[in-house]
Amino acid sequence: MKKNIKVLLKVLSFFSIIGCAAFNLDSLIGGSAASRTSGYLFGGFILLWIVIVILARKDRKTIVFISNIWKIISISSLILFLSNLKIFSAIWFIPFIALFNGALYGITYWVDSKLIAAGVHLIIALAFISACFIVLKRERSEHYEKK
Repeated sequence: MKKNIKVLLKVLSFFSIIGCAAFNLDSLIGGSAASRTSGYLFGGFILLWIVIVILARKDRKTIVFISNIWKIISISSLILFLSNLKIFSAIWFIPFIALFNGALYGITYWVDSKLIAAGVHLIIALAFISACFIVLKRERSEHYEKK
C-alpha cells in the first residue's frame, strides 16, 4: 500500500472520531437523545470505518493501528456500559467517553435505552476488533502460502 494512502487512512480515522464526537458533544453532555442527523452520522461513521478496514487490509501496520483505536473505543464503551449498570460512577472518564464514544452517540436516535446503546457501542467495537484480527490472520496465512 502506498504511503499516501496509509497516512490518509490514519488521518481520516482520527478526524472521523473527533468530528463526529464534536458534532454530538452537546447532546452527549446534555443527556438528550441524538438528533436525526446524529443518527445518520452514526451510520456514515460505521460505513466509513468499514471502508477504512477494507482499504487497509493489505497493510499490517495500518490494521494494527485501526485495531488499537477500536480497542480504546471498546474500553470506553465498557466503562460507559458499566456506569449505565450503576456499577460505578464514570465521572472521571467523561472526557474519555465523550471523545471515543461521541461518534457512536447517534445510535440513541434509534434506541431509547442508554444501557442498550452502550451495549451496542461495545458490540460494534468488538466487531471491528474481530474484523481486524481476521484480516491480520488472513494476511499472515497468505504470506506463508507465498513462501
